[in-house]
Amino acid sequence: MHAGVEDRFIADAIDLVPDDRIRAVVAIDGIFDAHESVTNILSPELRALLDARRVDAFNVATREAMEHNGALRWYIEQGLWAFGVSTPYEFLDRARL
Repeated sequence: MHAGVEDRFIADAIDLVPDDRIRAVVAIDGIFDAHESVTNILSPELRALLDARRVDAFNVATREAMEHNGALRWYIEQGLWAFGVSTPYEFLDRARL
């Protein structure tokens, strides 16, 4: 496996840092659009509630779906924490670009 341009840049940057406590850097591409990332895993029913802005129904249905879908549970819980909000709808509303 060959190192990419980004890998070489990071390695060069580490060599330039005068602090010998830094041994490695891990760069993760991350998520560009949190709203799209989560809405892509919503069921058609949840997506319809979200698009219709049925806030209470969406929150209840999403919480129920989270009990059976680990990926959805993780995304929503992470979003609630990261955005400092308390409901799934609030997270997705704030995550819109």
